[in-house]
Amino acid sequence: GRRRLEQLLLNLAFHAHDRCPEEGWMRLDVTRTGARTTPGARGKDGASPAYVRVRTSDNGPLLTDAERQTLFDCGNPGEAPGLGVAYTIVREAGGMATTDQSAGHLAIDVFLPIVENVERTEGTRKL
Repeated sequence: GRRRLEQLLLNLAFHAHDRCPEEGWMRLDVTRTGARTTPGARGKDGASPAYVRVRTSDNGPLLTDAERQTLFDCGNPGEAPGLGVAYTIVREAGGMATTDQSAGHLAIDVFLPIVENVERTEGTRKL
């Protein structure tokens, strides 16, 4: 629900913030995409599902291979928070998360399936 989405966005934002140098930057982009990057991903009806891609990027140091392997762990006290909370939320929603450093900075892509025709309860807002 909404609270889980808030937790996801906060975990991504805090992670980027803690990685950045003092004069650093963090960017958040949200786009709709026809499919996630997993080859052959299909919905129950055989069609390629629609996803929302949430991308955070920052100018903190690039990750080593070892750091990329543990990026979605919960982290240790006193260190930058891991993305274990974000990863759990994404998996529970049927999504996936990937990293990309090809542009010379770290970008984390989270793909969340778009759910159509969800009933809303009174007091909730469509995001």
